[in-house]
Amino acid sequence: MNKAQIKQLNKKINQLLERRKATEDRVIPILTAIKYGINYTTKYSELKEEDLDRMINGESSNRDIIAQ
Repeated sequence: MNKAQIKQLNKKINQLLERRKATEDRVIPILTAIKYGINYTTKYSELKEEDLDRMINGESSNRDIIAQ
């Protein structure tokens, strides 16, 4: 690899890292927050383990209310 290719590769890596950081700093969409019983001002990086598990498994926090 020459210097130009290395520089271009580093630029792409930095862009990917910035995108990931931006995703973690984003606030959870309101409908998702309501569905899983999460405060709508919570950022993805602030989620608790049980919230993540519930979202991954597709378990709504208010499913008992919906079933009634």
